[in-house]
Amino acid sequence: MIGGLEGIAAQVEELDAIFDNGLVTFDETGALEPSPRLDPFHRMLLGLADDTPLRLRWISSQHKPFLAWHRQHAFQS
Repeated sequence: MIGGLEGIAAQVEELDAIFDNGLVTFDETGALEPSPRLDPFHRMLLGLADDTPLRLRWISSQHKPFLAWHRQHAFQS
């Protein structure tokens, strides 16, 4: 993971690989945003099929620039 911020995705450990591959990202408030490229079957397997929002427990000021970079450069929108 870029920038040594493994702690971000470790909060939602099962999503680490798809975060690294840009299939999910987190907005500026920490809410998870799945990529439209993540098909419904895989969303269901990951527990993302319902409307229950997933959110990071906390975001430090050090995480925010990395998350912004991830949304702009790694996320598959």
